[in-house]
Amino acid sequence: MTQTLITIAGRVYPLSVREEEIIVVREAAEIVNNKINEVRKTYDGKDNQDYLAMVLMNFAVELLNNQQAGAIHLSELNNKLSQLDTVLSS
Repeated sequence: MTQTLITIAGRVYPLSVREEEIIVVREAAEIVNNKINEVRKTYDGKDNQDYLAMVLMNFAVELLNNQQAGAIHLSELNNKLSQLDTVLSS
């Protein structure tokens, strides 16, 4: 594990990550900071905790939508495979 510093919403957080994950963690922090800045422009007068909560909610909704879409695609793929198996078996 490697120690790295990540800044989110102006606060520095020390993280222990695997060497091969450092770039991804830094990119994730950049995405979070960019989303915070977008929310900050839309909702004036809030504090960083509000912005973080809004960004977190946005990411959670995206995650759930992606999981549901993945489940639908997996179901469709299973149906196609089942149909192909039926055709090949006959």
